[in-house]
Amino acid sequence: MANFRNGDPPSYAGYLLKRGRRSPQMKARHFKLFDSVLECRNDPSDSVKWSINVWKATISRTHSRGLLIVLDAQTSKIRLQSFTEADACTWEFHLRRASRRKVTSFYDLQELIGHGNFAEVQKGIDISEQETVAVKSMKKNGELMNQAAAIKQETKFALKDVRHPNVVRTLDIFNTIDQLFIVMEHGGTSLEGILEEVESIPEDDAALIIGQVLNAVEFLHSRGIVHRDIKPANILLKKTEAFFDVKLADFGLSGTITPGATTSKELRGRMGTPSFLAPEVLTSNRYTAAVDLWSVGASAFYMLSGELPFNGTSISGIFKNTAMGAFDFGGKAWNSISLQAQEFIHGLLQVDVKKRFTVADAKNHAWIKDAKDNTVLKMVSEPTEVSSPSEERRLVRVEGSSSATKSASPTGSPGEEKLQDRRRITKSSVSGPRCMAPRTPSFRRIVMPKKLNMSPRVGLDSILVQSDGRVQEPPTVERKGKLGIAGLYRRAVSNLTSMQPSAIPVTRLMQSNQD
Repeated sequence: MANFRNGDPPSYAGYLLKRGRRSPQMKARHFKLFDSVLECRNDPSDSVKWSINVWKATISRTHSRGLLIVLDAQTSKIRLQSFTEADACTWEFHLRRASRRKVTSFYDLQELIGHGNFAEVQKGIDISEQETVAVKSMKKNGELMNQAAAIKQETKFALKDVRHPNVVRTLDIFNTIDQLFIVMEHGGTSLEGILEEVESIPEDDAALIIGQVLNAVEFLHSRGIVHRDIKPANILLKKTEAFFDVKLADFGLSGTITPGATTSKELRGRMGTPSFLAPEVLTSNRYTAAVDLWSVGASAFYMLSGELPFNGTSISGIFKNTAMGAFDFGGKAWNSISLQAQEFIHGLLQVDVKKRFTVADAKNHAWIKDAKDNTVLKMVSEPTEVSSPSEERRLVRVEGSSSATKSASPTGSPGEEKLQDRRRITKSSVSGPRCMAPRTPSFRRIVMPKKLNMSPRVGLDSILVQSDGRVQEPPTVERKGKLGIAGLYRRAVSNLTSMQPSAIPVTRLMQSNQD
């Protein structure tokens, strides 16, 4: 069990004797208690016969081995009998604890700050610590297998003692008959939300963010956890005095491997977010933890350019480009991005898993290491604006010279570095608008293109595939007026500490699948 803030949820299981409804004979049934929910089965592997919520129930002993659970203000009573007196004492202890646990006893739930297919995230206040937290609630529906799988995976991850500076920490978990509540630290604002404001991230800042994501991935893999849905929407940023605390969130699609066995093909199932999932997820029955490294590369591409590396007019086109690794650095956005950054992304977006960067390769790459040593962070410094129309025209001409940019040494002169900075700053303000990728849902099971009923005119990243196979276009998000990269970026940074996490990631899952 994990070491939760308000204690681990009561958890106990075993056989108890219960008298049948139509027969006075006592029969052995398997009971399982998890927090305030008590489930009854014939055997541990059977489906649940019935379950009750023991919150506010009265628990008492009728004799040395007898238990009495009184529900609903004395109107409902359940009589149970253990096989030993010691076992009866253990059941009584856990049932009494469960009858007193409720999320609202410890946290003040406030406004909604995020939502998904099966979950909502509310702002919460720890009553004893007066600390702001995020509370994810998932409603249970036994008829939806994908929802049950999501809840199972979220619970499984929450019960692990996962503590790392770059992973959102689970503070508490509360289980009721109809809902699961997961209390998490308030991780900040999603990177995707920031990208909707600024379109792209300056190169040094992107390297620092990706470096922290790699720290999280390295730790998770050492603990036998593979995220499988790394993308800007699941990367949270919270402003600090120096830079940002970066935290990886949303483990609803995570899988488990042998700790440290990153090259072992222990994972299966087509799941993830199209345009960020690795090709082997589509083409192989089993795959390795290297899928997370591919997703980091796709996220870095998106952060630097504001565009997805793999796109298309149909889902089959997206998958085809992903399977072939068909991407390039030909867009205008890449004219001002260093060869080091391009080399880093190219090393992660390798279709051949054996050629793909490992976590160690990525962390030791010059693009990441040099950014770590850079103490003057552009994100917290005041960028230089274009001073006159003539200066703007001169910078436009420099930006258009892609050959000069691509041949420049990463360790060029200070003058060259300053020119690169100024070129980056004016890129959005002097050129036309760039194509931005809309919010993309995650899928627990990705059905191959021939099985999807989908209009070819609808791009993958602007659709929602419903559980019955129908396609629904989400409402168009209206973009804000164009202020230029410098103004937008400065505004986003200055407001970050006061911004509510409008998109704390909530996993969106489709169709059940094995981990």
